Amino acid sequence: MSKLLVHSSTLWQKLIELGNDPKLGKIAAVAYVSDNSINFGEGDTLIVDASDEAIKCGKTSAKVLQEFYNNGADLYSLAGLHAKAIVFGGTAYIGSANLSKNSQNHLLELGVIITDLEAATNIVKQIKNIVENQTNIIKIDDIFISRISDIFVDYFEADKRRNLPKGEYTNAWAVATARTEYFSGKNSKNCRDIKDRMVNDHDATIFPIQVSKKTKSYMEFYEKAKEGDIVFCYARHEKGPPEFVNVTYIGNISDDTNNKDDSEMKIFYCIEYDIYVDWQYFSQQIELLNETKNKINFTSFLAKRLSCEELNLINSIVKSAPPYLKD
Repeated sequence: MSKLLVHSSTLWQKLIELGNDPKLGKIAAVAYVSDNSINFGEGDTLIVDASDEAIKCGKTSAKVLQEFYNNGADLYSLAGLHAKAIVFGGTAYIGSANLSKNSQNHLLELGVIITDLEAATNIVKQIKNIVENQTNIIKIDDIFISRISDIFVDYFEADKRRNLPKGEYTNAWAVATARTEYFSGKNSKNCRDIKDRMVNDHDATIFPIQVSKKTKSYMEFYEKAKEGDIVFCYARHEKGPPEFVNVTYIGNISDDTNNKDDSEMKIFYCIEYDIYVDWQYFSQQIELLNETKNKINFTSFLAKRLSCEELNLINSIVKSAPPYLKD
């Protein structure tokens, strides 16, 4: 008997449930993949747009594809792919969602999930037809993975391509932080667990930001920051001025259950990009820009959600900054 469900707010919950059922093999054609909440492994097939352009602007993640490839999945790249279809055994999904944190946390998606063997079989045939008949499709192998892994990812593009109107806020934050040992104390095991789950590159650094709901200046960040958001950390030692701006993204958010004094505490586990800008250079550039454009005083807040203008301003400074050698 066929079962047809239309999902919106519960779509991702259902997709993750299906995607992580070890009894269900997967075959999919999804335009952009930058998240591993649905895991692909041995026996699974995924067609994705892993063109240089898709990798450069972060629509598709080389790290996620490498993880799937290492798991034994059959991967194909097709530039211009716009499909969003996944078959889990005898259940099929067709909808609007790409496989990304942005889709999970920031976008309103709509999808149809149908449990019907005939329908699922027909969709599988269509996906296989793409593999067999599209002349520009590329089988992803070691050489392909190695090449796209070397492409520089412009982490600002995800917000820029949304064409947000002037003044509207993005999914990026600027946060003042204390520079601490990343793997000391009670966060040590959590950081390693996050690294194992979220990051294929085991040389990546996890930076935990602990935030209390009681601190008013961090309230918006506490309530609205989500996994996948960009965070520009203004890092300092103890009470001194910032040393550098560090570009990260939120890999995981958890409650600080070890904290006995304040139950309303969250830890934002931020994964570092290898991008640092000297604070003195950064602040000088801000001052120069503020002389002609009254943009923002980056020393007047502890946590701030960035507007499109502010994000573009930071983007221009980060891209033009000289190399920074961190300790």
